[in-house]
Formats: sequence, C-alpha cells, structure tokens
Amino acid sequence: MARQKGIIKLSGTIGGINFYETKDGSFAREEGGGFNSEAIKTKDSMAPVRENASEFAQVSRVGSLFCRGLLPFLQTCKDTKRYRRMVSLLQEIKTLDAVSERGKRTTTLGLATPMGKKLWWEFDLTERSPEDLLPGTYQVAAGSTGLTVSDLDLSRLVFPKGATLVELRYGVLDVDFTALTFQLHMAAPLFLDKDFADSSVSLALDGGIVMTGTLFPVVGVRFYQVVGGEKYLFKEAIWQGVRFMGE
Repeated sequence: MARQKGIIKLSGTIGGINFYETKDGSFAREEGGGFNSEAIKTKDSMAPVRENASEFAQVSRVGSLFCRGLLPFLQTCKDTKRYRRMVSLLQEIKTLDAVSERGKRTTTLGLATPMGKKLWWEFDLTERSPEDLLPGTYQVAAGSTGLTVSDLDLSRLVFPKGATLVELRYGVLDVDFTALTFQLHMAAPLFLDKDFADSSVSLALDGGIVMTGTLFPVVGVRFYQVVGGEKYLFKEAIWQGVRFMGE
C-alpha cells in the first residue's frame, strides 16, 4: 500500500491500481489486494478467520438475548457501551469452554465453569450496584425463588434530592441457550419510604412459576419522587442500580 502525494488526489481504479481516501490520508494499492469472501469461505489458510467469525456470531446472539431479557430492568438506565462490554466479556467467557474444539466453543459451556460464573456475576450492568444505592445483605433463596435483603437502615440511606421512595425489584432470567429464548419472571416490586423502620425485606416469585432453563437472578434498585400521588422516576444513571445476583 502506497500513500498518494501531490496536489491532485485520485479516487477509483486506474490501470489496476485502487486509489482511495481514509481518515488517515490518501492511498493507492494494487487492485485485488486483501481477502474476498470466497477466499475466506474456502481457503485453508482462512480457517482461523472462519472459526473466529462462527464463535463471535454465537457470542453476539447470546449478548443480544441478555440485553432483550434484561430490558425491563435496564430500559430506563441508558448505557451506549453496555452491549459492547457485555459481548467483550462473553467472548472471554467463551474461551473457558475446554470441551469444544476451536470454532465451536460456546458461552453456554463457558458460563458453566466456576470462573465463567464468577466473571458473569461480577459484570457491571450499571454504573452503580444495588448495594451502593440500598446498602444491606442481599441473599437469593434456593432455586432463585426469592430475594431477602437484611441489615437495612433507611435512616442512613442517601436519597437523591426530592426523592421520597426507593424501589427494590427482583426477577429471574430463565434462559434456554439451545433455542436462544428466555422468560423473565418478576416478583412484585417493593417501595420503601424514608420512614421504613424494619431491618429486612423479602420479595418472592409467584409459587406457580416453573423455571426450566439456566437461571440468572437479577436485582434492581431505583428512586422516585411522589408528587400529587404520582410516582416520578429518577432516570439519571447514578440513581439506578442493576446486577446479576448468584445464589
């Protein structure tokens, strides 16, 4: 590849040479350079490229599934880099799949490993965690059927200016990795005001819910201002916290 010099900069193909411009300047190279789609599909030397593409496609689909499944928790807490961060972590988790050959490794088997689970549970879905916003001891019940938060003291809780309520939410993302489908089972949300005096609270899923996939418990905390009997959500990212919660 050669850089074009001079006052006149060419664009297009002349005499078998491609002339083009990028943000880094004007360049020229012999026509037909690089790799075409047919070469990538058929050449033995392109096998690593095909393997990477196959695995990345699977990772992207799983990342999209999680983003859609978590939408009720995250739709009011915008983060333009969340999906990219999630896919990057899923790529790392995929490499923990020591069962499958290269090109067929999956996030499913990576998430089944102790390290995969640890990395996923620690992933920051939001800028702040629920524990940052509503300090306490969070514990998921066996089978992910409910959540208990103990050691609460709302008299020491920092509310955003004007806020009068804090909302605690709990749900379980039930994922079928084979079909790439999900169900999000939600408990009824709990609203606590500044005068709440108990030291513990519990949220439970409906007893009739049947969960059959891989389970990902999720906890969310956010604040509201009440005006004229209506609740108004604080949409700033620093006043909303969501994260996965392992049993």
